[in-house]
Amino acid sequence: MLEKNAIEVTGFVKIVKNYGRTFIPTLAKEDFEIMELKNNYQELDPDPSVLPEYINYFIQENDMSAEIIEELQAVLETARK
Repeated sequence: MLEKNAIEVTGFVKIVKNYGRTFIPTLAKEDFEIMELKNNYQELDPDPSVLPEYINYFIQENDMSAEIIEELQAVLETARK
């Protein structure tokens, strides 16, 4: 996570004879999740024809509200233009 700049070192704490680092997050949970999803998607390099199945999976697994589904529809309408 340090390499992905999701956390940063804020200090050091002595633990018996050694020192350990302390960290704080640099990204909000939502931003980190988006970054991870983008990275994993790029690594998979899926065929675009599977995107409808991905979207359906996310909708079913997350029990999405009507509001979020409307946002998705707006994104799709924008992409269609």
